[in-house]
Amino acid sequence: MRKKILWTVLVGLLVFVAVYKIQNANAYESNRLIRNTESDYTSEGYDGYLNHNEALLFFEALDGLDTIATLEGGIEVTVVVSKNLTDGQAKVVLVNAFGQVKEINETQTIYLENGCNYIKVVGQDATGTIGLAIEASQDVQFHSVLE
Repeated sequence: MRKKILWTVLVGLLVFVAVYKIQNANAYESNRLIRNTESDYTSEGYDGYLNHNEALLFFEALDGLDTIATLEGGIEVTVVVSKNLTDGQAKVVLVNAFGQVKEINETQTIYLENGCNYIKVVGQDATGTIGLAIEASQDVQFHSVLE
């Protein structure tokens, strides 16, 4: 009886882990998951530092997504992104107040819609660094590993 319970628990755990990995792997391509998820990731190492409106993220085997910053809308901001990846894929996206997802590459000036706008990093087995600088007329509220 104990073996049967143990096997049932083990199989359930394996199914849960497999579904979780598939969901995170799909987050890289799914605007719906990017838009609706604040932070949901696995990583062998994930850290960062913050200096005013600049951030640097270090990660190893990052799968999933993390909300990095929140900005109030009604203003124009310039976002500078620099990526140095040694493995996998990673991107920085803006989720605007209407839930639209837009990838940010290199230097972009963006008008933020009124309401809350989010900057997120999304990875698929990504290893490397991402630098992020935000030039705005307001303070940037950074989150996650940067707090």
